[in-house]
Amino acid sequence: MHGLTVALLCVFAGILGSCSPARAAVPYTTSRWTEHDTAVYLVSTINLLRTPSGRLTVTAMKEGLGASQFQVWKDVAVDGLYFIQLLRLDGSRAGTLAYQMGDAKPTSLRSRRPWLGAAPAPAGVARAFRHASPRLLASFSSTVPR
Repeated sequence: MHGLTVALLCVFAGILGSCSPARAAVPYTTSRWTEHDTAVYLVSTINLLRTPSGRLTVTAMKEGLGASQFQVWKDVAVDGLYFIQLLRLDGSRAGTLAYQMGDAKPTSLRSRRPWLGAAPAPAGVARAFRHASPRLLASFSSTVPR
């Protein structure tokens, strides 16, 4: 019975498209659901960003940079620090955002100047990213995951 429940959960998650295919075969526990909910929240914070002209940043990321996947990574060394990598269809990285729990919006690790409406990440966050041992929480094709 437990195996059937796990299979149904994985099928349901796959239909919603909210889990990466690599994770679909792993049963969800309470802590995994908490991590998934955190990843959904984090990727949705991209929707708070606007370009200097007022355009949604996510639109510029998709249309201008070709971003098609948003991977949410947890820094295992720094509590509450996460990274959102924007990937193109070919798997190349289009950019990376950082989010520290409690911040209003994600920050950019791409440059020392504002990038597509995201302020530059503080030096300590950028340094943490360069030395991070991140763990993938989830991958999404949308910043409004279901």
